[in-house]
Amino acid sequence: MFDARNAKRFDEAICLAQNSINAADKVLAGASHYEASYAWEGLGCRENAVAAIEEAVRVRPSDKNGWKETCVRCGELKASCGPCDAPKTERIACPETSSLVSNVGPAMLAQAPSDATWTTPSVELCVPIGLPQNGWYVVARVVQEVPDRDFQFHLALDAATSKVLAMSEGGQRSIREMCELKVLAVKDHAGGPSSVVLDEDCMDKMEKASKSKLTVTI
Repeated sequence: MFDARNAKRFDEAICLAQNSINAADKVLAGASHYEASYAWEGLGCRENAVAAIEEAVRVRPSDKNGWKETCVRCGELKASCGPCDAPKTERIACPETSSLVSNVGPAMLAQAPSDATWTTPSVELCVPIGLPQNGWYVVARVVQEVPDRDFQFHLALDAATSKVLAMSEGGQRSIREMCELKVLAVKDHAGGPSSVVLDEDCMDKMEKASKSKLTVTI
């Protein structure tokens, strides 16, 4: 498609694009619509060129190669480029831990296993995210003293209402397993969910260390 378009064989480029515009691979599908937009413009069919680039913006993943070029092309054609727009407002800083606990504690206690008494909701980590609306990514837990274990949850909260929008299933571990989370990156995607990349360093009760890298999509 690229070679045909550059050689001004526009009909050929459009025909080739038809092979992959509906591909399950959204990077390929988006690239096909992107190339077709140039070919349609080369044939003098601006309306078709605009439709092709708008479809490229719709299907192409915003966190993959080619997204920036697709948005630039969309702007050049003065098409509808809504998904290319960055989040409208800056991230909102996390509130006080006590406020977070009061919001996430009841949700965690309700989802923890019902065969035991769970107490002491606490927040380990809070990170401002885009969601796409502004919010907070929170890692929190509840505790059962006997046997010694806790349940860790990953949650998404709306910054405007402080309500819990989403919560993972609880991950069980021993209280005596000490873990530290560090945020490596936060990626907000216009029109889509945020993702947070974490490092987790743990030390079990036998003083055996382990390290893992987590990517959480909110």
